[in-house]
Amino acid sequence: YPFEHDSIINGVATKGETLKNMAPKSKTGNAGDVAVANFMMITDTPPIKNAPSETRITAVPVASERKVVINLSQAEVNARDIEGTTLNITLAEIHDLHGNTSNPIKWTAYVQQNTLKWAKDSVNIYKSYGADYTFDVDIVNMSGLVEYYTVANMPDWLTLVGSATSDDVQPLKTKTLRFTVNPLVPVDDYDVTIGLQGNNEILEPLRIVMKVRGETPNWTVDPTLYDHSMTIIGQVYLGGILMENNESLVAAFIGGECRGVAAPEKIRSAAFVTLPIYGTDDETHDAGKPISFRIWDASRGVAYTDAQIAVGANKDTLLHFHDGEMVGNFDYPAIWTKSDKVEQLISVHENWNWITFGVEPETQYCDILFKDYSGWGILLKDTASYIQSNGSQWKGGNNPLVPAVNAMYKMKITRTPATQTASLQTQMSIRGRQLPLSEMPVTVAPGWNWMAYTPLTTKRIEPALAGLQPKAGDIIKSQTAVSIYSYRGWEGTLTALEPGHGYLYFSADSTTKSFRYPDDLYTPRGTMSAPMRAVNYQQSALSWFTPVDKHLYQSNMTMTIRVVDGEAVVDTCEIAAFVGDECRGAVRADDEGLYYLVITGEGAGHAMEIKTVLNGEIVTIDNTLTFTSDNHIGTPWEPYIIQLNPAEGIEEITDDKSQITNTRKIIRDGILYILRNGK
Repeated sequence: YPFEHDSIINGVATKGETLKNMAPKSKTGNAGDVAVANFMMITDTPPIKNAPSETRITAVPVASERKVVINLSQAEVNARDIEGTTLNITLAEIHDLHGNTSNPIKWTAYVQQNTLKWAKDSVNIYKSYGADYTFDVDIVNMSGLVEYYTVANMPDWLTLVGSATSDDVQPLKTKTLRFTVNPLVPVDDYDVTIGLQGNNEILEPLRIVMKVRGETPNWTVDPTLYDHSMTIIGQVYLGGILMENNESLVAAFIGGECRGVAAPEKIRSAAFVTLPIYGTDDETHDAGKPISFRIWDASRGVAYTDAQIAVGANKDTLLHFHDGEMVGNFDYPAIWTKSDKVEQLISVHENWNWITFGVEPETQYCDILFKDYSGWGILLKDTASYIQSNGSQWKGGNNPLVPAVNAMYKMKITRTPATQTASLQTQMSIRGRQLPLSEMPVTVAPGWNWMAYTPLTTKRIEPALAGLQPKAGDIIKSQTAVSIYSYRGWEGTLTALEPGHGYLYFSADSTTKSFRYPDDLYTPRGTMSAPMRAVNYQQSALSWFTPVDKHLYQSNMTMTIRVVDGEAVVDTCEIAAFVGDECRGAVRADDEGLYYLVITGEGAGHAMEIKTVLNGEIVTIDNTLTFTSDNHIGTPWEPYIIQLNPAEGIEEITDDKSQITNTRKIIRDGILYILRNGK
């Protein structure tokens, strides 16, 4: 090796390499790219790890006969400071009665005084984005006393179900805590530690390691269809960071068709991608045709198109298919880097969808943009124009809608005679350039607005809309949830904004405002782009009512309801809105006893009933309202009040025995209610 630096090793002047010049050397020359190492050198370097940190404690011992007592409290050390640590103890200069000094004695002791413990040290979670996830962890009281505990350092995306964060555990008993993860926690890797603190105020750690993953692109190839292949050995760098996640992918395409896909693998203590590319090596098929690449970053849930590849000194190489060709090796790999073009996957369903394009579409022609939905009926509209397809032709009048980034659309997908038995592709692929969020301001006028959400990661509603400076009375809603801004911030069931979705926003301000979403796609690993407030699952779990599919209707109205029984607030009901026989929305109460009800539909003037369940029977508790699109009734500080009246419902007595029995029961319950409440 080129030993260029003087070193002092064991007091001897020596020529040797320092840690600095043992670092990997760049082979790409690209600014920001992490250098690629000669791994023959790395295998000869010594393994290095951080030395444990030590704190010196000086304490004066007390000796008696054959015992020595060391009181650490004199050294201002309490039980919390040393719990779970190893004490390296040295006892020296102990005098006997004759003044003789003892030789130093050394020993170690591991400190474990806490009697309130987690039953396990860690929890590993792997979940899909949008999926519910719960897990149980036991806490054990090993003492003979009641332990009063507190669960501390809970991240915003985690909450307890059926238990309080502060409670007690009886002596020598075990208690099970159930945790739930917010389904909208962004795609990323998480590593957090929560604590359990008991009577002695020692914090017992529980490590939670979680991976949240989005839906993987459908990049597949059947090698048996081709009789030739070539191979690329390389590495992938995203923002100058080596892509090591073995769930990530690199795919090769010829003429828009996937011809090869591979994931990073650990080789020589680094991540390499060995990518086979299949084809038919003759001039009428694939020979000499250009190859394009796409990268799927599983840890972020983002797919990059038109990825660049560097081979040797060439910073941007255009590769063509040639049978048997080998590009790159493990000593000098090819280097893939991402471009500014992204493939955005938007979840869609039959009927109505509220969508936003977070990338600038490669084409404005709908027959090309929605080619995966050829044969389906599609209506795409904004507040001023529309365009629609009958499955084969697109029309939009004299001023047809032109799909663009940073705009919210309502999109209806319907079956045609050609697609009666077809399966709908639920992931709409939109490819295009990813613009900086600073170049996509969002304008909000007084009243209702169709609001686009352009970031490619989920964000909690508070930081996402911080730049808007909302006022009390502002409302934001999706197809299924709503939140209202009050003096305490955003309150309601809509807690986060999701990529690919569109929202309706009501501004209570009298002036037009403009803001930009925060740009934090690449945050340091282990941090969240948006901490999530966990969903109250007691609220969201419905057992009596089943609302219609939210995609059946293009609009909705919202209500903030408080249910009372006399003067008592009722927060245990499940309430629903019906138009005719259809349940258009249902909800349970939040932690403050408010019901944030989203009612799907369209048009105005439709009679509506609010129903709940009393004594195991579904009853109507309000029939005075009508459905009106985008109407909102009630606020968190002035909710719409519904008074439960057990005596209500005595309308007509017939000869039907069951009706008479039910009526008698209602009267009896009403009398008991009057006697109990004095009314």
